[in-house]
Amino acid sequence: LVTIRSALIVTNLLPYPIELKLDNSAFERQRSAENVIGDNIEIASLSMKPKAIVPIPLNYVWARIFARPASGGIGQWKYREKPINWYHIMSSNDNSMDVHASAHGWNSKKEASRFCVSVKRLNYPIESSMTVESSTHNSKDTDAVSSSTWIQPAHLVTFMSPMMIENLLPCHLSYQVKSSSPQENVGINIAPGKQSYLSVDIATQTTICFSLDMFPGHSDLNISPSDSFETQLKFLDNQSRSLNLSVKVECKLGGSIHVTLLSPYWLVNKTGLPLIFKEEGNSADIQEAAGQEDEHEGKPVTTYMIIINSLLPDLTVHN
Repeated sequence: LVTIRSALIVTNLLPYPIELKLDNSAFERQRSAENVIGDNIEIASLSMKPKAIVPIPLNYVWARIFARPASGGIGQWKYREKPINWYHIMSSNDNSMDVHASAHGWNSKKEASRFCVSVKRLNYPIESSMTVESSTHNSKDTDAVSSSTWIQPAHLVTFMSPMMIENLLPCHLSYQVKSSSPQENVGINIAPGKQSYLSVDIATQTTICFSLDMFPGHSDLNISPSDSFETQLKFLDNQSRSLNLSVKVECKLGGSIHVTLLSPYWLVNKTGLPLIFKEEGNSADIQEAAGQEDEHEGKPVTTYMIIINSLLPDLTVHN
């Protein structure tokens, strides 16, 4: 089986489908001016599901590419006027990312849907400069020589969310983005091992408020543009025992932000016995591990996960 396709590849890493508009109108006008006979292929649309990888059709590799979310009904989101450009990426060492925003189709008060577009040159040979010679027949001057570089459409265009939060904890995690818009101040729950995608403006500082079950209150995380760091979030349970969770903030693909919440150790009780965990030591200030309530000591628990932020050799188990 021999497959012939273009080398211009589009990948959708967004959690929702998108629709691409391929506009060949400028190319068609040039064909008409040169009296070139052919099929009229001015505009075409291309739908992409999440995690889809699609090559651009050969007839549209030089077309202008516009994108919009395809979720929530037909025509709910508008195409952005700015096209997606790949022509300026000339080497496989280059990488660029732009943030695009699609306005709502009829509700001007609704927050725009933002998504990031990363463009990377694939590992094809770099085009060399081509020399074009033109003779001047009515002049005694020497031939004029000009050179230009023709960039082949051999790129990877990736759509992704501006920010992703990944929950690597053994419990549910809730978060809320602090915003002046009431529509954005909505609490979202993330199941263990799952991800949540945010349509936020990563060009400005973003504040995210996190909370956990059995831990009243919340802990805030401030994220600045293009800033990668590691920190800890502190939570207090009903008995004011502290729990520190690790947070990793990484900039990916030229600017999109990946936030990961995790704990170095988990303790899983599969004994069927009520176990209480405590840090080992002689100090009277040392308390039992956070998140353990009276019901964990008073009756057997078949399977119970607890997050521990201390080192395992320093733990004591009480029955």
